[in-house]
Parts: sequence; structure tokens; C-alpha cells
Amino acid sequence: MKNLQDVIRLGSKLEILYVEDDKALLEETTTILKKIFKSVDTAQSGTEGLMKFTQKSYDFIITDIEMPDLNGLAMSQKIKEINPEIPIVIISAYSNSSYLIEAINIGINYYVLKPILLPQLLSTLNSVIDVIENRRIALECHNREVEESIRVAKEKLFLSITKSSPNPIIVCDGRHVAFYNESFQVLFDADELRVLKEQESQLLNFIEGKMKVDQLLKDDTEFVQELDFRELADGVAVKISLKTKLGVKIYFMTKNTLQVDVDTEMVMFTFNDITQLCFQNFQLKAYDKAVGNLTDVTYKNDQKTDQEAIINKTTFE
Repeated sequence: MKNLQDVIRLGSKLEILYVEDDKALLEETTTILKKIFKSVDTAQSGTEGLMKFTQKSYDFIITDIEMPDLNGLAMSQKIKEINPEIPIVIISAYSNSSYLIEAINIGINYYVLKPILLPQLLSTLNSVIDVIENRRIALECHNREVEESIRVAKEKLFLSITKSSPNPIIVCDGRHVAFYNESFQVLFDADELRVLKEQESQLLNFIEGKMKVDQLLKDDTEFVQELDFRELADGVAVKISLKTKLGVKIYFMTKNTLQVDVDTEMVMFTFNDITQLCFQNFQLKAYDKAVGNLTDVTYKNDQKTDQEAIINKTTFE
């Protein structure tokens, strides 16, 4: 038998139902069971036991066979019809083979004879706890496999969405950053990107920390210098300037909601690079202003006319 401390450690997570019509035995055995399990509910008849089972979820059941109204086997059969997987331990003073055959046919694998001997009881409880713990581990492994399959499927979906786009893209699942494409990845160092995996709020802090409007751009009022993702409507672009390892980059950033499936909604941020276009525009404006001023001064000095009469013919707009 497994170490008693291990049985108590694993049993302390479990909730059980104990059904016994002998009040003295019920109280005595319950005292022992409560030292092992998280909670022990009791019933003194099969009818009461069945009613309690339908009202609460239990990890397993211990029951006497011979009881008034509804015996332990009849109760167990009804319980198995509701939940075929729940372990049931039968306790009986009878060793009659017909009871054993009926119990096996119902799906009961655990049988303890009265008078109850503590080593026998603990050995049976240990077997039941082992089965429950192994099922729990198997379920956790299965859930992890399902989660990983979903993650891989989502990543493939994001890859298919972003593969044809040269623009940096990042996708959030409502809490964490789920994915960013290679175009986004090449803009920042690995240590900086690692921070983004922690939680979605990091993305806002990350982008705001990278937003930079230098001397050349500071007079352009179209730039957004503070962000609030909640206020960004889907499909509406905001102009931001980011400091990257490739230098200052200017983007139209747009937010779009992706309905991945019935229960899963993602948010995708797309960064459309307009750096070259913006700097060309700023250069043209600066050139226009410089040439305009030069023309204005030269024309005014040559013609000796009032400034109001001067027409600037070098405007590029």
C-alpha cells in the first residue's frame, strides 16, 4: 500500500459520500474518513444517498449493501446510470457470490467486508484514490494537448493571415500577446519582445515607450502621442512614430477584431509603414518654405512693392 501520508495528501482534495444505515458504524467510520478526505457527506439510506448524489458532485461513494427502502446495489446502479465513471466502494457483511457478481455487473470494482478492518479499508481507499489521481493526470495531459493543438492551429491561422503582408502585425487574445509576425519581430531586440508575451497591457506600455516624435516631426499635429486601445475603433488608423532598432519609423496603426471561432475573439494591430512618404512630405514642405521665403525676399527687393502684392509662385502644394 502507498504511504499513508500520500493517501492523506491526495485524499485531502477529494469529496466523498458515505451511505450506511448502522448509525454507530456510520459515526465511527466517518471519523476515520474525515481524517483523510476534504469532506465526507453521509446518508442513512439508499434513497437519501441517491438524493444527495443528484444534488452535489462527489469524487467517489462508499456504501453498505443491506439498507431499508433502497439497498446499496440498487442505489449504485441508479448512480452509475447518471455517472458511469464514478468509483463506488461496497461495504457488506455478506460474502455471498451473488452480491459480488451483481456488483461487478453494475460496474463496481471495490468491495470491503464487515467487520471493517482498518488495513483493508485503507488499502481499498488507496486503490480508489490511485484511479482518481491517474484520471486527473490523464485529463490534465489531454487538456494540455488540446490547448497546444488550439495554439498551433491559431498560429497557423495568424501566419496565413499575415504571410502576404509586409507590414508589422501583432495579435492579442484579450489578455496575452498571442502572435507577432516577422516584420514586427525584426524591429525590436529579443529581450524587448520577450516582455510582450507576459500580458496584453504590456503591448500598450511597450508601444508608448517606443513612441518618439523628433525635432523634425514635432510640429505635425497628426501624430498620436498617447494611446488607449479601448478608444480605438476597428479600422480607424492613427499615426504614430516609433523608435526601432532600424531607426525612427512612422506608421498608420489600425486595430481590427478577429472572430477566430464562436468562443474566441482576437484583436489584431497592423502597422502600415509610411516613413518614406512622411519624410518626403516634410522635406517638400521645408523646401517649399525655404524657396518661398527666398523668392519673397528677392521679388520684394527687386520690385519694391508691398508684401500684400507679392505672389509666391513656388508653392508645391
